Amino acid sequence: MSGAAHGGNEELLGLDTPLHRLPPQTKVAALGVFAVAVALTPTHAAWAFGLHLVLVLAAATVAQIPPGDLLRRLVIEVPFVFFVIVLPFVATGDRVHIAGIPLAVDGLWLAFGIVAKASLVLLGTAVLAACTPPAAILAGAERLHAPRVMTAIAGFTIRYVEVVLAELGRMRTARIARGDDPRFLWQARAVIRSAGTLLVRCFERGERVQLAMISRGWDGGIPAGLLTSPANAVQWAGALSLPALAGLTVVAARVLGACTRGGDGPTSAGPRTRRRDLRVSTGPCRGRVAASGPRARRDTRRTRPTTGTTAYGPEDVPASGITTYARIARSTGRP
Repeated sequence: MSGAAHGGNEELLGLDTPLHRLPPQTKVAALGVFAVAVALTPTHAAWAFGLHLVLVLAAATVAQIPPGDLLRRLVIEVPFVFFVIVLPFVATGDRVHIAGIPLAVDGLWLAFGIVAKASLVLLGTAVLAACTPPAAILAGAERLHAPRVMTAIAGFTIRYVEVVLAELGRMRTARIARGDDPRFLWQARAVIRSAGTLLVRCFERGERVQLAMISRGWDGGIPAGLLTSPANAVQWAGALSLPALAGLTVVAARVLGACTRGGDGPTSAGPRTRRRDLRVSTGPCRGRVAASGPRARRDTRRTRPTTGTTAYGPEDVPASGITTYARIARSTGRP
């Protein structure tokens, strides 16, 4: 399961850099922590995504990974980008006109957050794949006590994906040798039959491989001799330094976001957020503080005392008795 055999770059895997020398379990854990930090980053904190990108580029620079190799890894997310483009058109809320096209502001922010988070995680994965062979990544996951079923499935996928592709190529060559031309639509039936045959062959091959492994004592996990050595504290600190900075960035972004929202809250001087204490002088709510506002005033008018005092509201007073209502309100302590 060499990296070169499965789409990796043999030259990059053969380099000797501090990132290459780290145990694979530390790099796998660092990628997991970084992915969680990116996922928890607030969508509106564009500066936080910029800092995450700087951390990824710093790791790529230490590992001596060319920028072109990182960009090629992003091709896999192109189909998802086409889906995200639709969000500014279908989202609701305030809209902004760009080149005469109305776009939803919330949709733009949502699309930006999805693309930014997916791109950063893919770049982090590219850095890990460029400096760690696939077999070492699986061994590191096993060292981190990942479920054996997941590591076994991933190992078989990496090992046999080229076997399946080679089988598909041989079947295509056999079809063409027998006069098949897959460029035309009426040859779709032959392609579908070939796909079904390939599925049956893969299933049979998997059964034979499983039987052979069980007969040789396979217990469902990676053999202990293939596992990597444990990492020391210095190696863990070096691997988790960049993810820790990403976590601090997330904390700072959330704190700043909370402070920004707090500035628009009850302490601001806006007409919608201004508050005034209202002391209720009658009824069961005597002495309690209620927030002002239209709803609070309606609730206060509807309050009825439990002992003898009659509370009046504007709805209880005819249009011609405004002066009488004011006098009664002053006598009962109503505002």
